[in-house]
Amino acid sequence: MPMPPTWTSPQLAAINHIAGDLLISAAAGSGKTAVLAQRCARLLCDLPESTDGGEGGGGGCNVENLLVLTFTDAAANEMRTRIAQAIRDKLTQPHTNTTPSQLARLHRQAATIERASISTLHAFCAKILRQHFEQVPCHPVTLSPCHLLPLSPCPPPPPSLGLDPAFIVLDEDDARLLRQDVLTDLLARWHKSPYSPGFSRDLPLSAFPNFFDTYAQARESTLQTLLLRLHTMLETTADPDAYLANARQRYSLAGSPKTMDHYTRITLSNELHLLSLAAHRACTTVSTTLGPGPMLAHLQLIAQRLDDSIQQLHEKSTHALPTIQSALDLQWPTLRRPKDQDEDAFEQLKKNTWTTIKNSLSNFCKQSLSLPADLLQKDLAKLALEDGPLETLLTLTAQFRNAYAAAKRLQNRLDFADLERFTLNLLTAPNNPVAPELHHQYKYLLVDEFQDINPLQAALLHAIRSPDAFHHTGNLFIVGDIKQSIYGFRLADPNLFLTLEKSAKAATTSQRYINLPHNFRSDPHLLTTMNAIFEKILTPELTGITYNDGHALAPPPEFQVSSFKFQEETRNSKLETRNSIL
Repeated sequence: MPMPPTWTSPQLAAINHIAGDLLISAAAGSGKTAVLAQRCARLLCDLPESTDGGEGGGGGCNVENLLVLTFTDAAANEMRTRIAQAIRDKLTQPHTNTTPSQLARLHRQAATIERASISTLHAFCAKILRQHFEQVPCHPVTLSPCHLLPLSPCPPPPPSLGLDPAFIVLDEDDARLLRQDVLTDLLARWHKSPYSPGFSRDLPLSAFPNFFDTYAQARESTLQTLLLRLHTMLETTADPDAYLANARQRYSLAGSPKTMDHYTRITLSNELHLLSLAAHRACTTVSTTLGPGPMLAHLQLIAQRLDDSIQQLHEKSTHALPTIQSALDLQWPTLRRPKDQDEDAFEQLKKNTWTTIKNSLSNFCKQSLSLPADLLQKDLAKLALEDGPLETLLTLTAQFRNAYAAAKRLQNRLDFADLERFTLNLLTAPNNPVAPELHHQYKYLLVDEFQDINPLQAALLHAIRSPDAFHHTGNLFIVGDIKQSIYGFRLADPNLFLTLEKSAKAATTSQRYINLPHNFRSDPHLLTTMNAIFEKILTPELTGITYNDGHALAPPPEFQVSSFKFQEETRNSKLETRNSIL
């Protein structure tokens, strides 16, 4: 990626930052990798070393005091290469004012950079687990019938210390195949077990057949998908037990009113908002293409009632549902084509606006407003009964989690979620010395692509971070861009980045937020068009951000100065071309 001849002011601020937590919002093509590499090289080479672990001194560090975590192996290799090149560049510069000890340190950093802790989070976790395997809290695996034939939700044995350091890390494909094998075996046993003694000490004999027929539509694939999704979600949760306890509470008789209120104010409100946006766009299209008439008048009525419904939901919650249902239950008149309109064009306009809004609104009313709110609330409370579907689902999931964990441990294998979970357990165990050791060793923690982490990874980074560094201002350097979050299918939670970004922007005691808006990768004249598109798509309602509030792509500073001259030259060139053609 071509870089500017000089650093921009935001880039320099990021490079020169030393003490305290900092969040960098780095737009696409903003040169963030070069900035990160330059900052690391400065910490390693330019600043005098601290002698008190980060509380004072010059802020410099050695290679072993730097921890850089990236999202992929390729990004880690690129980061290591960039940092090594930045150090080599410093070696080639004149050293007229450099002392022999400073020059020796520069050579030492260049020679040891390959040993720096620059890796993915999973690789870092694997290294920590192998170094401290005897202190890892984990559940031992036995060859008891409870694990080999998990026909009941067997509680796991008490945690013990110790992990085989020769464990093999499962890649995603192998882990998926192992999960599928374990689940297929369990399904066969679950289908037989209700008719055998001892299926479950916690569920009635009819629990699984009823759940399978009602909630899985008697399909193996549906049940497998349901269990695997719940398992995957729990694996990315910082505290699965607390999450499940909260789920039980939210669907209990006492918690169901709050759940219903949340569903109404959030889920239904969002659905109505999307319908409202579609109705207003349809009004604009019809007004521009057809002008005033019955079609436009009715669509405007629909848009207004949708807006009113959203307002009522915010004010009255579930109590507004009957009124909303009545307001949206409209008769759609028969439309006649105006005499001056082309038949094909009119039918296409009607299909894209009138028919689309009509069908969407009809589906919403049937799916979301067909049952009274009090009946829905009672149904929610039934889900969490002792013999209800929620307990059945959680019991089946617990059996699968235990069986899958046993299968991995018997083969001495860990998947990526295990690496994160075991490391978090290790660092948060009471009176465990590993976390203080890491806090002392790693003076600086840099995390790239933070917008794509999940809650478990966020909790792990919080455990690695040293909160006491630099007079209790922290040592976490975060880089991310909410617009580039692409791993939602892996349950990444971009709201974690948004929350930290809002907190960093609001900080007043020290600089905790820097925005890198300049795009050096794209033709500057394309950015205006791209911004015009993105500002309509990346709205607060859909993405949680206001695009023009620090997220728009800006051209390089030197282009901003010369853009008027460039536009004049372009216009003159076009005139010359037109004249030559004429």
